[in-house]
Amino acid sequence: MLAVFMQTFVLHAFCDPFSVPDLPVYVESYHLYDENTLRYSLSVGFVGFKMEPGWIVFCKILSFFSSKYVILMITTSILIVYSYCSNIYKHSPYLFLSVFLWLCINYNQSLFVLRQHTAMALCLLSIEFIVRRELWKFMAIMAVAISFHYTASVFLLLYVVYGLRVNRKTILLGVIALLIVFTLRSAIFGILFSEGWYGTYEEGEGVNYVGVILSCCVLFLFLFSRSGNLVDMGTYEKLFFLMTCMSVCLAIVGLGFSPTGRLNRYFQMSYVFLVPMSIKRFREFSIRLLITCVVITLWGVLFYREIILDYYTNYRLLL
Repeated sequence: MLAVFMQTFVLHAFCDPFSVPDLPVYVESYHLYDENTLRYSLSVGFVGFKMEPGWIVFCKILSFFSSKYVILMITTSILIVYSYCSNIYKHSPYLFLSVFLWLCINYNQSLFVLRQHTAMALCLLSIEFIVRRELWKFMAIMAVAISFHYTASVFLLLYVVYGLRVNRKTILLGVIALLIVFTLRSAIFGILFSEGWYGTYEEGEGVNYVGVILSCCVLFLFLFSRSGNLVDMGTYEKLFFLMTCMSVCLAIVGLGFSPTGRLNRYFQMSYVFLVPMSIKRFREFSIRLLITCVVITLWGVLFYREIILDYYTNYRLLL
C-alpha cells in the first residue's frame, strides 16, 4: 500500500493545473486569498470564485507557509490519497481490487474537483467514529468537511441510518421514505440546488441509468454472497452495505436531476470496500475468480470511456 500511496500521491499532487479543468480556478483563487486579508476574502469574495468559508480559511492558513499553490495541491493530495489507502488497508480483503475500483470510480475526478473530493476524504476518515458511535468526533470532522463543500452534509444521514437495526421493518420504512422523496423530488431538489446550493451543477454530471444499474449490481452481489442473510454482518460490512443502499436510493431518486450525481459520490465510496468483501464470502475459488474478472472488465470499460474524455487527454505532470 505504501507503493500505491506514493504513486497516486505524485500523480495527484504534481498534476499540471493547466492540463485539466477547474484547477486553474483553484490556482488563481489561492493567489487572491494569499494577497488579500481573510476578512476581505470571506466578506467580499471574488467574482467567479464562489467557495465555501472553510476552504477559504484553509487556503489562507496554507498561504502563511507558502505563497505557491503547490502547497495546496500537496496538502489535499495527502488527505485524499491517505483516506483511501488507509481504509483500504484496514477493511479490504483484496487490496489490489479495492485500489483498482478506487482508481476507476473516484480518483480521476479528484484531480480537479478538489473541494468536494477533499470533503469526501474527510467523510471517509470519519467512518470509524460512526461505527464507534462517537458523535462529537464525527460531527467535528463533518463540520470541517461541510465547510469545504456543502454537499458533504448529505453524509450526516449515515450516522443516523447506521444506528438502525437492519430488519424487515426498517427496510419497509426505507422503501416508503424512498417513494415519498421520489414523489416530492422536484420540490426538494429545487430548494436545495436552484435556491440554495450549487445551481451551476444542474447542467453538469447527472445520475443516469448506468449509475442506477451499477449501484443495484453492487447491492445484489452483496446480498447474493450472503444468501440474503443480513443478521450477522460485521460493523464495517454493515456500514458499507448501508452506504450502498443509500447510493441506490439516491440514484433512483436522482434520475433526471444532474446535481444528485455529485451527492451520490459520497456513498459510491462504499463500492471500493463492499465489492471485495462480497467476493471474499464465496467459498469456491472459481466463482471468486469469475466475479473478479467481471468486475475488472466492467469498471475497466467504464474507466476507459472516462479517460478518453477531454478532461483527461491533456493531463501532464509538472515534474
